[in-house]
Amino acid sequence: MKKFWMITMLLIAALFFVSCGGGDEEGDNKEGENTCTENAFRCNDKIVQTCKNVDGELVWKNVKQCNADETCNQTTGNCDKNEPEQPTDTGDTTEADTGDTTEADTGDTQDNPDTGDTTPKCEHNNQQTECYQLFMCLNDCAQGDQDCANTCFQNNTEQAYNDYLAFFECRDNKGHCLDGNPSNNEILACIEANCCDEANACSLLAGGSTEEADESYNSPYGTAELNFSTNYVYTSTSDQNQTGFVAPYATGTFGNNGTPLSSADSYAFAMLVQGQQLQVIQQIDSENAVLIIFPSLSNATVGSGKIAPENDAKAWIFVSQGNTCDHAIGSGTINVTAAENISAGGEGSELSFTGSVTLYSPKNYMEYGDVTNAFNPALTACDPM
Repeated sequence: MKKFWMITMLLIAALFFVSCGGGDEEGDNKEGENTCTENAFRCNDKIVQTCKNVDGELVWKNVKQCNADETCNQTTGNCDKNEPEQPTDTGDTTEADTGDTTEADTGDTQDNPDTGDTTPKCEHNNQQTECYQLFMCLNDCAQGDQDCANTCFQNNTEQAYNDYLAFFECRDNKGHCLDGNPSNNEILACIEANCCDEANACSLLAGGSTEEADESYNSPYGTAELNFSTNYVYTSTSDQNQTGFVAPYATGTFGNNGTPLSSADSYAFAMLVQGQQLQVIQQIDSENAVLIIFPSLSNATVGSGKIAPENDAKAWIFVSQGNTCDHAIGSGTINVTAAENISAGGEGSELSFTGSVTLYSPKNYMEYGDVTNAFNPALTACDPM
């Protein structure tokens, strides 16, 4: 049986912060410059710097040097690739030639050996470490919100901060896990092979723990037909433009009693999260929502693939009750027919897809049973309904 495990949407975003190499030379505050805030980041051209306490004085220290094709990101303290997905976004024929065949050739047969489905390369730590809490905090910050990021670093320990930096140092400079435009699964396999200790220090890998199914939840738990189209992608929660709100894209039901996936007040929209991950949200009512997640922008390109709570899937789907619990996760297919200027967002961006999904409670998912603990952090299943 294929081992069931995945990385949550937060951690995929964290794994795809694109960092860079560089030296460790120290840089002090310039004369007349305001004293820095401890553990804050800033950019000095292409050099990422962090504020550290040295002999009782706060000074800026160089962390790393961004490469020519990267831009310093003072929010995350890393280097972001300059539009790495742009060639595939604009080359529909290339996507048709390589995107779908790669999905078919490597998604099901190649990915299992890469990720060690039968023999994991390292034992996974599912504990919520201090470094993991730091990642969680940063994930809740809006893109570019430096004050929020500074607060996260200030409210966490020095060990959490050191573990945070050590993970990126190992992934990028020891494992070279981002070299050559790798797939999600190739990155994860590289991290397992080269950075087991560093990833576990931040609880970035989740094991495949499953339990016996809870049969108070029907299996399947519902179905969904998908049909979404928009020409506006939000990049910030502060954006109040109404152009991006569209009609519900998911029709069907969930739950033992067949609760509809939409209501008279339902609406949907697409949101780019931290410039790395695309989420498509359908508000069912004041409490419940359908959420499609493309783990990285390389997934949100024209082509077909599977929807499943697995690393090699093109997208994931959740039916959730706010941040409280999840009613359902799904398995099926998705076909993206348009994906233009997603990384830029706003007007002129375009996203369209169709699909078909079977929904399951995470307490009774297919033949796996209760998979709530296969996620990191563990899912909380909503009560049967």
